[in-house]
Amino acid sequence: MKKKVLSIAIGATLAVAGCGYEEAEAPIQPTPKEPTATTTPEQPEPEETGDAAEKQNARTLIACETLVGSDGLLETIPGLLIEMPEVLDDSNIDPYLLAYWSFESARSFAPKDMLPHIDQLAAPFDDIYDAVYGDGDGQINTEMGDALVPSAEIMRQCVDVGYTISD
Repeated sequence: MKKKVLSIAIGATLAVAGCGYEEAEAPIQPTPKEPTATTTPEQPEPEETGDAAEKQNARTLIACETLVGSDGLLETIPGLLIEMPEVLDDSNIDPYLLAYWSFESARSFAPKDMLPHIDQLAAPFDDIYDAVYGDGDGQINTEMGDALVPSAEIMRQCVDVGYTISD
């Protein structure tokens, strides 16, 4: 019974919808704006001011909290890399994947000039992710090397936007 009522309702809806059918007019195409002296592509983009600068600072502060904040990546990554097991599996990979995704989050909020420093710090975790889930070659570089160089630059950039480190 329900199928019959549903069929009738659908049929009636289609019939009513079809009754008012008229040939559709061609859609209106917007006309392109003529270039003006103020909108030529050769002009550089204006520097961020006002609201745009405030939004970027807010985004940078989010990246700083991820990287520098309480239990931030700068504090946890040395220990993770020093204590990394020879074999990563389901029983021990979670902290490494958490670090990877935290770096991804920081990258999404960080300004362009901070990205190379984040990339340098995140490289071992990118390798881990690629080895486990991607097309990685299985080689994971866990050497800390010059890790303090990007850390210091990230700290400087965070302080520049007003980030304060609390205990």
